[in-house]
Amino acid sequence: MPRRWYCSTSVWLAINTVALVAASSFFLEFTPTGLDIRAQTVRYDRIDALDKLDHYVSAGETTGNTILLLGSSLGLVAANLADYKSFGLPRPDSQSFLTYNRFRYLDNLLNAGQKEAPLQTLCLTQGGNMVFEDLLLLRATLKAGIHPRLVIYLASPRDFLDRLHAPYLQSKLAKTISSRLNDGWNFKRAPRENLENYAEQMVPAFMLRSEIIKYASGSKSKANKSMSAGEHFKGIKDEPGAPGTSLDEQMRADYEKRYLPIDWSRVKQEKQSLEEISAICKENHIPLLVVAMPLSRQNLALLPPEFLEKYRQMLGSTSTSNFLDLTDDSQFEPQDFLDAVHLRSSGGIKLAKKLQTRLAEVNF
Repeated sequence: MPRRWYCSTSVWLAINTVALVAASSFFLEFTPTGLDIRAQTVRYDRIDALDKLDHYVSAGETTGNTILLLGSSLGLVAANLADYKSFGLPRPDSQSFLTYNRFRYLDNLLNAGQKEAPLQTLCLTQGGNMVFEDLLLLRATLKAGIHPRLVIYLASPRDFLDRLHAPYLQSKLAKTISSRLNDGWNFKRAPRENLENYAEQMVPAFMLRSEIIKYASGSKSKANKSMSAGEHFKGIKDEPGAPGTSLDEQMRADYEKRYLPIDWSRVKQEKQSLEEISAICKENHIPLLVVAMPLSRQNLALLPPEFLEKYRQMLGSTSTSNFLDLTDDSQFEPQDFLDAVHLRSSGGIKLAKKLQTRLAEVNF
């Protein structure tokens, strides 16, 4: 009798789980309300970087000559526009601009005169990424069987500060990667955490439960009141910002909300993530180059000098000798920027050349 009950209960649970998966998938994909909820979530909490990694693996490009690039939209836009200028792809007005996973202009510089197997970048930069998400992406890359020859982290102050970003480990990207990294039942976690992990892997509606609750209650998240990270470069043109308007009032207000007041507890948390990236690279004998990305004077002016000093010290101490500080490099002129933070093609080309020069000094 107990065995019969156990079998019937298991079948009942399996049938109901399948039904729940099907129902939640249908709700989120085909109903107006579900599409609205999904649109809000996708708009503010993307997983493009994971799609880039999956495509790289499925294409069989897991070579031992991969250079892994991590970072936010500052790296994404600079690399993509440099490639668009040089090769015609990816087009800025296409969806592929967000899922493009290379920096071919840098590849060509590094492979000039190369007699060995050619190096190729895997650019997992994504708009809005915080350092803890880049840490998870590094772990996911290694688990996927890719052992990079070199890791380049393209850092910016927002990666350590963003007050409008999802709490630590609570973003959609972080949850999706965590579900991949945590195979099976982990006895170090509480039973509730394990059950949530399984639910997030199997039931689409469960992963979006916070957005569903917000939608049902009629409330909007704080992030919805401001531009999402990288939202302002949708449909961008590869042109410099008009003189004197590279930090317009909307963007200024947005970055002030993201930066100020400085959340030192978040800075400390993200610093620990950067230290973990460094430790993983050291453990796996992978050289790490940390790059402080160039920013316009207008954007730098929003940051307290105390933070900027600690930010540069933090990046330099974590990466020891492999640190390239371009924060206020005078070679990046106003016409090299699309806006107050993102480089256009000329800036991306200058960035690639700076990386080439610095990498000539790094033994990788």
